[in-house]
Amino acid sequence: MVAIFIHVNTKDHAEAKDIAEFLLAANLISCANIMPQHHAIYEWEGKFVSEPETSMILKTEEKNYKEIERVLLLKHSYDCPPICYWKVDGGYKPYLAWIKNRTV
Repeated sequence: MVAIFIHVNTKDHAEAKDIAEFLLAANLISCANIMPQHHAIYEWEGKFVSEPETSMILKTEEKNYKEIERVLLLKHSYDCPPICYWKVDGGYKPYLAWIKNRTV
């Protein structure tokens, strides 16, 4: 089992919560951490943008990533959702086992 954490920014807390609850109900993630709103500054289509966003970290197994990405692309409001993940190389074994046992 390879655990991964997926980082996703959304337009607001409601969108993050909706996506997280959907993924949790589908047993694709074990947990989602939704962070307080923060401010993002970036360039998009030749213009500088400064706006509030909400980040979340989704905890799952790498085998679930493709389906999670498919759901994110369907439910996310951005044209190009900021989605990336990293592998968890180590950690508290009972916690990593919980991630495995909670997902499909």
